[in-house]
Amino acid sequence: MQRHILRTLPRVQANAFAHATCMTAAKASPVVMSRQFSSKVSVKQTNLLINGKFVPSSSGRTFETFNPATEEKIADVSEAVNADIDAAVAAARAA
Repeated sequence: MQRHILRTLPRVQANAFAHATCMTAAKASPVVMSRQFSSKVSVKQTNLLINGKFVPSSSGRTFETFNPATEEKIADVSEAVNADIDAAVAAARAA
């Protein structure tokens, strides 16, 4: 089955697929691939995009988002409330 899949994928994807699924001969276990992630992340405040402009939530509330690979906080995101949703819908209808 792997050969069929590899034939249908473009060459670069096929090579990546083959490397990611290769097995070690001695233990017959999957090869673990790892990447280095930077631990220097600047935390950003993101606002809502309404009517072509970035605006803060009308409630002023935010929620945190985290990088799932490093569990580092990457942003505080404005939390939309009903008033923000109504404004976005009105702007979309007017567009």
